[in-house]
Amino acid sequence: MVRLNRVMDDDFAEVGLRQQGETRWSQPQVFVADIWPQAQQAGERLGVNPALLVAQSALETGWGKHTMKLADGSSSFNLFGIKAGADWDAAVVTRSSLEYRDGALNSEVSAFRAYSSPAESLADYAEFIESSPRYNAALKAGVDDRGYIETIHRAGYATDPDYADKVMAILQGETCKFLSLTWNQETNLMADMLNTAISGLLTFQRALATTSNNIANVNTPGYSRQTVDIGTNLPSYSNGNFYGAGVRVQGIDRAYDQFLTSEVRDTTSVHARLDIFSELASHIDDVLADPQGGISPTLRQFFESLQDVSDDPASSTARYALLSSAGTLASRFQSIDNRLEELQQNTTGQLTNVVDEINSLAIAIRDVNQALNDSGAFVSGGQQAADLLDKRDALLDELASKVDINVVEEDDNQMSIFIGNGQTILTGTEVFSLSAQADANDPTRDVIVYNGLITVYDISSHLGGGEVGGLLDFRDNVLNPTRTALGRSAIGIAEAFNAQMGDGMDLNGNLGTDLFA
Repeated sequence: MVRLNRVMDDDFAEVGLRQQGETRWSQPQVFVADIWPQAQQAGERLGVNPALLVAQSALETGWGKHTMKLADGSSSFNLFGIKAGADWDAAVVTRSSLEYRDGALNSEVSAFRAYSSPAESLADYAEFIESSPRYNAALKAGVDDRGYIETIHRAGYATDPDYADKVMAILQGETCKFLSLTWNQETNLMADMLNTAISGLLTFQRALATTSNNIANVNTPGYSRQTVDIGTNLPSYSNGNFYGAGVRVQGIDRAYDQFLTSEVRDTTSVHARLDIFSELASHIDDVLADPQGGISPTLRQFFESLQDVSDDPASSTARYALLSSAGTLASRFQSIDNRLEELQQNTTGQLTNVVDEINSLAIAIRDVNQALNDSGAFVSGGQQAADLLDKRDALLDELASKVDINVVEEDDNQMSIFIGNGQTILTGTEVFSLSAQADANDPTRDVIVYNGLITVYDISSHLGGGEVGGLLDFRDNVLNPTRTALGRSAIGIAEAFNAQMGDGMDLNGNLGTDLFA
């Protein structure tokens, strides 16, 4: 069914110009006063602003001056240009109307519904909109004036492409603007007292729920105490005054300090580095300083045997004791080196595991960032779900224990995480991974490489914090130098004694041979 752009009886227009004082609605104020009560009833039924219905009828009838007339000259009171379809069995009025067809304005003769009063016209309009399925979407728009009028326009209520804009222009005029203000005041003031009381009850109900949540999570690791930020509602305006409209929850805040959180994170990284460094270094200390299994007691025994041979060179017992002590010393050097090599392999394995954990934590933090943006977790004003923020902070603390990190928070509460010399492992929701690979120059040791967008390169020398920093520091500054020093000691002892043995002779008068192979 096609609706009118604007219903106008051409014949009546000339008569109206001659008989302005005899029309029912000679002034817009009279028209409004006559239909306003019924417009309020229809607006309440449809759930829309009644002033919008007045504006729509004003466009259709020229503020009542151009309503279609019956054959006897009386008004049809058709305020909305509703045509009489096959299902209409009451009075009709046949008149020409202007319709847009394919972008062109044409004059068409159609039958329109006729009513006995404006009240009947408004009631039928409400029934017409309610009963037509194609206007269901408009009813959902409710008090959204533009949303309502644009939706019924798109559904075919009118053919004029500017219909919705014209209705809104009238609604925003002084007459209808006053009606909207009056309607809002009447609607709001009647419920002010009850709404104010309810707002207080609901606000403090949420405050109690937040307190209960704090108590329930008193032993939850990483949980931050939450507080309710309470503020006043926007006041309502009436008769030149503003009246309070109660209270509301403006947000749920965490007991959170960014500076302290950053300091704890840095301290966590330093502690983790020193903790694992101390643990691994103690293993070397245990090996080398063991009063029974270390180098010192074996070396002392060797020199004691050597002194016995020096005191009695012809003693076979002393000579065999020296050979035995030399063999024990060589075995002890080999045994300690084997334990250090095992410790190096364990360190390499730990390094690989920590790198895998760093990658997993970066992915977990990315998932939390995504969750903060999805499912309404991120709401207007930057308010975010406190529990998700707690979870992200806990993950960041754990990541800081693995490697020294620099966190840069962005305006939308997203973040970028940097390590080493400024390498990004997370920016927004994009993750860049690390991996442990054999050093091209020394396949016995692993290096940590950064998998960037374009290149893959070694960043081991730039990682100085967390477990990664402790492992690299131990390997490069303790373990490797210890193995090197142990090897040099063994070589130095072997070369010195072999050289001395070569300068002497055995009991049979033959030149001496090497003591250590």
